[in-house]
Amino acid sequence: MRSPVVRGMAAAVIALVLLDALGARLGVVAGMIPRATGPWLWIASRAAGVAAFVALTLDVGFGLLVSTGKGDGWVGRARAVDVHGWLSTATLVFLAGHALALAGDGFIRFDALDAVVPFVAPYRPIAVGLGVIAAWLAVALHLSFDLRKRIGPRWWRRLHHASFALFGLAVIHGLAAGSDGGRTWMRGLYLGAVALVGGLTIVRVAQARASARARAPSPARS
Repeated sequence: MRSPVVRGMAAAVIALVLLDALGARLGVVAGMIPRATGPWLWIASRAAGVAAFVALTLDVGFGLLVSTGKGDGWVGRARAVDVHGWLSTATLVFLAGHALALAGDGFIRFDALDAVVPFVAPYRPIAVGLGVIAAWLAVALHLSFDLRKRIGPRWWRRLHHASFALFGLAVIHGLAAGSDGGRTWMRGLYLGAVALVGGLTIVRVAQARASARARAPSPARS
């Protein structure tokens, strides 16, 4: 009983916040979300965004590490799914903090619709919209953990190919929308993340091709 009740209450609160944002845009209501003065929420949103990207990079990197077999020496395959799910949860938690901090910031003045609907934000709408799409992909991939037994490991792994699109969109969003995207340390973080994920992806693709060649039937002799 507890889980359905909590989920229902959460859904009701989310619906109320979205209706409030829509009403404020239409001029029907003033908007119930209080706005903070000063830069502290803007700083908090940036910190949460960076943390979400780091968690996402670790999540994608860990998945590739396990799929290539490079992580078999320190974590079992069964345990790897749990770690993968935990990193996915951490990504969503930081994403939620990123969005909530932006919603309360008094300078940019984001609302709930900006956080869930792509390309409607007043601030850098294209870059922010790509970030919203990335967030929805993160939610979908996280929910897929509960469906793994229903859809089977094979289709579950295929579904997780979308994590590459998620990672790419997150990098573009951070560089184009983040106020720290031009800083040297942030560019270094993005470069390191891309190198990690890209390197492991190359290894994984090479392994897949080698496996396909090994399974291919040898040509018949004349």
